[in-house]
Amino acid sequence: MTQAALWFETAAPSPPRARNSDPETSHQAAREVTDSGQADTEAARVLEVLEHLVAAGDTPTSRELAQWGRIDRYIVARRLPELRDRGLVTNHHPRRCNVSGRNAMTWSTKGRTACSS
Repeated sequence: MTQAALWFETAAPSPPRARNSDPETSHQAAREVTDSGQADTEAARVLEVLEHLVAAGDTPTSRELAQWGRIDRYIVARRLPELRDRGLVTNHHPRRCNVSGRNAMTWSTKGRTACSS
């Protein structure tokens, strides 16, 4: 079992995926990805890729993580904050993203930092 899988299984549950003010269709979609296990599967994959990149000395932006892991960037953008809320990942200083060219937040696994930021 990878460290990511171990951390994921022992983490606190994620917060609600739809706000009270969101339309009913958002609540239906949130229930579907939660009940099917899809969100947890996606989050575990995002955490696994992030763990690999951090071990290699990188603190990637969400777009870099998505590109490297071949994961839809919107999935990464949804799951990283959930993982942060569960105490599994943390933000680092913003820097220029190598994918978008824009200033963006970088990410790391909790308790680990990369050699370069």
